[in-house]
Amino acid sequence: MKKSLAALLLIFAFTSIAFCQINGQQPLITIESLPVLDTLPKETPAAAKGASASFKESDSEKAQGVNRQEDEPSGRVWVSAEYLLWRTRGSNLPPLITVTPASTGFSAVIGQPGTVIAFGGERLDQGNFPGGRLSLGFWLNKGKTVGAEVSYFFLEKNTLRFQVASNGSPDSQTIGRPFLSVGNTEQAISVVYPIIGFNSNPPFTISGTSTATFFNRLQGAEGNLLFRLSAIDCCRLALLTGFRYLDLREGLTITDISQDSRGTRYYTDTDQFNTNNRFYGGEAGLRSTFSRGRFGLELSGTVALGSNRQSVDINGETTDTLNIGSNGPGGILALVTNIGSYSRSKFAVVPEFKAKVSYDITRNLKPFVGYDFLYWNQTVRPGEQIDRVVNVALRPPPLSTLLPARPAFTFNSSRFWTHGLTTGVTLQF
Repeated sequence: MKKSLAALLLIFAFTSIAFCQINGQQPLITIESLPVLDTLPKETPAAAKGASASFKESDSEKAQGVNRQEDEPSGRVWVSAEYLLWRTRGSNLPPLITVTPASTGFSAVIGQPGTVIAFGGERLDQGNFPGGRLSLGFWLNKGKTVGAEVSYFFLEKNTLRFQVASNGSPDSQTIGRPFLSVGNTEQAISVVYPIIGFNSNPPFTISGTSTATFFNRLQGAEGNLLFRLSAIDCCRLALLTGFRYLDLREGLTITDISQDSRGTRYYTDTDQFNTNNRFYGGEAGLRSTFSRGRFGLELSGTVALGSNRQSVDINGETTDTLNIGSNGPGGILALVTNIGSYSRSKFAVVPEFKAKVSYDITRNLKPFVGYDFLYWNQTVRPGEQIDRVVNVALRPPPLSTLLPARPAFTFNSSRFWTHGLTTGVTLQF
């Protein structure tokens, strides 16, 4: 009986184990002594807590698009030096010097066969101008959100000189100074006309030159306050507002000299037209900066509004050693009717656009290349102040009649622009 009961218990035990294995359950095994595990998490050290909190805070700010890193070097001052190679809009010139072969028998009058305009009659292109610019800036607060910047630039004085000459021999060219008569017809005054002296040995001739000189120089300065509007990741945007000054000086001089074969100068006349534009105005604009690694791109645009002080000075002189009575004020296009100094103020607009690509060699040294474009809507230029209509009776010595009083003076404004490449380096402290 006892053996039968033991056998039944064994069968029940094995059946239970098999049933539990089929249903994916482990048999319940009770163990009297097991190692007790510490179920409570250990306390995190204070330093680890701080690091974790800082990490979460950084992640949160990054999610909001805020760049925690400084977007400027540790210093608050920057200095920039640049080399400029710019081009300016040429000045429109009327026909000023003409030439024609002596064989045509004409006095270099425009429209006559063989006459060529040697100088003038088109927009004068002076090519590229070298120059420089120096800038100084500094942040006014530790947060680097408010700053100031001043700069000065100049284009080197550029002088173009043109000269045409004739030795006065029978096969040489005739040099003329063209103008319009009061009847609006083309005329010309001969500076050199090929002749041969009567029965002279060697032949007596008159030689001469006509020389035109044009110069201009541009310079300017500006001072601005900078207000940083935003600094998100690699992009920064700042507002600029301040003052701008520009100074454009230009001059045109035409000089005619005639002398005989013995080298005696007997006739000289000069026409001179000088202009000056001085702009004073307030300006405002935006400057944006983008960076990726060591490379940076800076774009800025400003518009200045203000007063342009325009000045025109006209002078003329004639010297005739053979005819003393012909000496006096007045040349050909500058006579007593328009000689003088004139000035006025005009409202002007000066927009400017700049672009720079830079590379950070170090945190404080940044070379760059760029492009600038500056526009000026109201300027006076020398060639555009010339009145081509001439009353020859007013040339030295002036005759009794003064009508019509031509050439006359009238302010003529035109647009001016300059643009070109820049290259330089920025130091930040």
